[in-house]
Amino acid sequence: KAVFGDDSDLQIYPSGTHGWITNSTGYLHINAANIELKNAADNETMLLATQNGAVKLSYDNSVKLATTSTGIDVTGTVTADGLSVDSGSITIATSGTNTLTSNGTLRFDIDHDNNATDNRYHFTKNAGAGTVLEAREDGDVKFFDASGANAKFYWDASTERLGIGTDSPFTKFHAK
Repeated sequence: KAVFGDDSDLQIYPSGTHGWITNSTGYLHINAANIELKNAADNETMLLATQNGAVKLSYDNSVKLATTSTGIDVTGTVTADGLSVDSGSITIATSGTNTLTSNGTLRFDIDHDNNATDNRYHFTKNAGAGTVLEAREDGDVKFFDASGANAKFYWDASTERLGIGTDSPFTKFHAK
């Protein structure tokens, strides 16, 4: 056991199964331009802290979390108990459908139909079992019946027509 300080405040020792650095007073300061924690075989970086630069955390020698001058970069899937965004916006940069799920019972899908010329925003039922609401970039809005397949309340923004029981109103107000 290596012991330092008046009252053995700092100790470095093996326990038989683990190695320990114990500091019983205040912080343990490690001053260096860069700090790298590696595995016992010295072939895998687990943490790399660079002076005036990023701190990188790795899994199996692959960086998963890195600090940047504006925040953090995450590689892979984030699993969290919650998400709070104090200001700004949330941007999901991907193609196809993006799903935000709450307890597996509510989905909010935002997707772009590659065969259409507008974006369509969908609220869907549990596990995508039918659409509840569709709002389109062009201003059209559809509310669907319990099956989630048939629009029963429809606002056509371009013609300023409202359809109840139909998604193709042919007059200003068309009830079926």
